[in-house]
Amino acid sequence: MVDNIQDVGSRMGENTGQTVANKAQQIKDTAVQYGRQGYQYAAEKSTQARQSTESLIRDNPWYAIGIAVGAGMLLGALLMSRRD
Repeated sequence: MVDNIQDVGSRMGENTGQTVANKAQQIKDTAVQYGRQGYQYAAEKSTQARQSTESLIRDNPWYAIGIAVGAGMLLGALLMSRRD
C-alpha cells in the first residue's frame, strides 16, 4: 500500500511538472506571437510614414526646404543660447 501511494505521488508530481511546462510553453508561444505581430505593425507603420514623407517632399519641395531651414535656424539659435 505504501509503495502504491508513493508511486501515485510521484506520478502526480510528474504530471504537475509536465502541466506547468506545457503552460509555460503556451505562454512563451503567445508572447512570441504578440512580439512578431507588434514588430510587423511597427514595420508597416514606419514604411507608410516614410512613403508619406517622400510623397510630400516630392510634391512640395520648397515647403520641405522651408521646414528644414526653419528647423536648422531654431536648432542653431538654441545651441547659440547655450553657449553664452
